[in-house]
Amino acid sequence: MDALDLAGAGGGRWAVVGPLARAAGFGSAHALPLRVHQQTIGAVNLLVAGAGGLPEPDLSLAQALADVTAVALVSWSPYPVRADDISSRVQAAIAAKATVEIAGGMIAEYGCLSVTQAQHVLRVYAMRSRERLTHVAHALVQRTLPPDTVLTTSS
Repeated sequence: MDALDLAGAGGGRWAVVGPLARAAGFGSAHALPLRVHQQTIGAVNLLVAGAGGLPEPDLSLAQALADVTAVALVSWSPYPVRADDISSRVQAAIAAKATVEIAGGMIAEYGCLSVTQAQHVLRVYAMRSRERLTHVAHALVQRTLPPDTVLTTSS
C-alpha cells in the first residue's frame, strides 16, 4: 500500500496515520508486507520525508529486506546460539554435500555420464519425485534407491 502524498491522504486507509505522519514532517508512506512463503505475517511502514514515495528500485529492495526480516522473525529463538550448534550445522552441511557428490558419482558411473550430467539427473529426479536432493542422495548411497530408477525416471 502506498500513500505517495500524505497531504492528500485525509481519508481511506491512511485516515489516522496520514495526518500524524504529516505533522511529524513526512510527505509519503509505504506499507510493505512481511511475507514467508507467500503468507503475510505482518507489515512494515516506511515513512519518506518528501511526497512521491520511494523510486521503484528502492521499493523493490525494501520489499526484499522485509521478506528476509520476516524469515528471521519466524526463525528467531530466544536462546543464544552455542558454538556447538554452529559446528554441528556446518558438519551436517558438509556431510550432505559429500553425500550428494558421492551419489552423483554413482549415477555418473552407472549411467556412463559425465559428473555434471549425473548431478543434473539427480536434481531432476529429486524435483520430479518431490523429495529433497539430500534424501535422494542418501538413499542412493545407502543402496535403498537403485541408480537405474533415478536414470529412467529423470529422462
